[in-house]
Amino acid sequence: MKLVFEEYFHNLDNWNFEKGFVRNYELQYYTDKNVEFSNGLKIYGKKERIINEKYVLNSDDWKLNRKYSEYSSSSINTKEKFEFKYGVLEVKAKIPTADGSWPAIWLLGSEEEYPFCDEVDVMEYYLCGDSPSILANFMWSNNGEYNWSSKNISIDYFKNKDNDWENKFHIWKLDWQENYMRIYIDNELINEINISKIKGNKFKKKYYILLNLAIGRKGLKPKDSDIPLIYEIEYVKVYQNY
Repeated sequence: MKLVFEEYFHNLDNWNFEKGFVRNYELQYYTDKNVEFSNGLKIYGKKERIINEKYVLNSDDWKLNRKYSEYSSSSINTKEKFEFKYGVLEVKAKIPTADGSWPAIWLLGSEEEYPFCDEVDVMEYYLCGDSPSILANFMWSNNGEYNWSSKNISIDYFKNKDNDWENKFHIWKLDWQENYMRIYIDNELINEINISKIKGNKFKKKYYILLNLAIGRKGLKPKDSDIPLIYEIEYVKVYQNY
């Protein structure tokens, strides 16, 4: 395979910032100020009051009716700068695992708006029930209905193999071929889907990459002692067949 995209984050020329309140009723306000270049990229989740620039009094829209945010973070993506169809995506990262932390590596289709564009969650981390968990998901829509192929694994599964797992970098990989998608963590298969069995043209269009650190899955707030949350990404690479 040929390396077609390689990012070690000396700058963010290949990336766009999301701004404001964006999705999922999350607590953080996305800015372009919560990043640092140091042996890759660091995204910081901070506790700070930020004025919502789009605030509208008495609005029914949750993105508009919050006058302030008490948390800030950053979300970046490669939309219209780098998009790909088929290949292998590899991301080396160390994730924050404190309460309320919601880091992610994911892909969205570029031809339709979220959430109608289909989604691949190469990595998410948050509390599932009472168990902090790593997730790998595929989501697609058909006639207005959303379909999920989800896998969540308690972080204890990984810590039982290596008690220091949370403090180390790991490699998340998506192997995306014409008939299947497979998600790996450190070369261990976590979830897979047979694309050939899905109706329509699902997972056969170009996708762009998103890296973000959300805060507040189901309203869960980080402890002050865990702030700032730090999500570290050493590199992002994409390989494709010649």
